[in-house]
Amino acid sequence: MTDNFIRDAIINKDAAMIEKLINKYSKLLWAVVAPVLINSTSESDVEEIVADTFIHLWNNPEKYEPDKGKLSTYLSIVARSKAIDRYRQIAKKKEVTIDDVALYDSNDPIDIFIENEDKDKLNDCLYRLEEDERDILIRKYYYSQRNNDIAIAFNISKKQVENKLYQARKKLRELLDDWSD
Repeated sequence: MTDNFIRDAIINKDAAMIEKLINKYSKLLWAVVAPVLINSTSESDVEEIVADTFIHLWNNPEKYEPDKGKLSTYLSIVARSKAIDRYRQIAKKKEVTIDDVALYDSNDPIDIFIENEDKDKLNDCLYRLEEDERDILIRKYYYSQRNNDIAIAFNISKKQVENKLYQARKKLRELLDDWSD
C-alpha cells in the first residue's frame, strides 16, 4: 500500500483506510505530542491533538503530498504543530507570576531581586524576552521540565537548550538590572 494509494483513499472518504491509519500511527503521534505538552496539560489534551491530526488528514487530504515525504512524517509534523499551538494557548491563558516561578538560586541576582523588589517587575521582564526564550524559561522553571524534554519539544539538541537557557537568564538578569536602576 503506497502513500499515493492511501491519499487517494482518504480523498474518496474511505473510512476503513482512516481507521487503519489511526491504528498504525496513533502511538507515533502520542510520542510526538506528549513531550511538547509534558507537565502543562492533561492526557486528554494529548488524545485530542492526536485525534485532531487524523481529522486534519481526513478533511484536508490534498495537503499531504506523497512526493515530498512519507505519511508518517507528514502526520508527525501536523501533530507537533498542533501540540505547540496548544502549549502556547495554555501558556497565554496561565499568567505566570513570580510566586509560581521557581527561579531560586541563593547567589543568583534574580533571587536577590525577587526577595527585594515587586514581583510584577519580574513578570514584565519575562515578557520582554523573545517568545522562545520565555517559553524555555517557563518550561524549565515553572513546569520543571528537564532539558531533554525541552529539547524534544523544541526539536533542538540538549546543548542548544542549555545555551538558550543561559542566554535567556543572562538577558533576564540584564532586564532586571535595568529595571532596578
